[in-house]
Amino acid sequence: MRRIRRRTVLGWRWRRNPLRRRSDVAEGWVVLATWVTATGVAVAVGAVGARAVDGALRQQRAEREPVSAVVLKATPHDARQVGTGFAYARTATVRWTDDGGTVRTGTTAVRTGTEEGTEVRAWTDGHGRLVPAPAGPARAALRIAVSG
Repeated sequence: MRRIRRRTVLGWRWRRNPLRRRSDVAEGWVVLATWVTATGVAVAVGAVGARAVDGALRQQRAEREPVSAVVLKATPHDARQVGTGFAYARTATVRWTDDGGTVRTGTTAVRTGTEEGTEVRAWTDGHGRLVPAPAGPARAALRIAVSG
């Protein structure tokens, strides 16, 4: 049995054809207008989303400042995620001095293998609380691209 091959002809709705109806032409214009509108709206929404994420990341970088802290107590070396077994950043209790000269302690993430007594960089917000490090340029660019 022979298979019939169908050809897809671009723009068939606008070509002169004795079987073409007005509704075919109208359908073609509606489909074209829908695609153009959807593409324009998607680009606009992506740009607005990317701008919003960029603004949030800029504000985050402006609000957070690094401080030098000393590790007082760290989690065990074999801290791994149960499901995958990968070693992640450990948490540690650290001590630092804020801008007012007050000695503070808190818990933050440190690299695996960081020993007690090691000086590390921790990040604080405007109120002196420990917060995660702000996104670096590469991570920020990735977040902006993905959100857009």
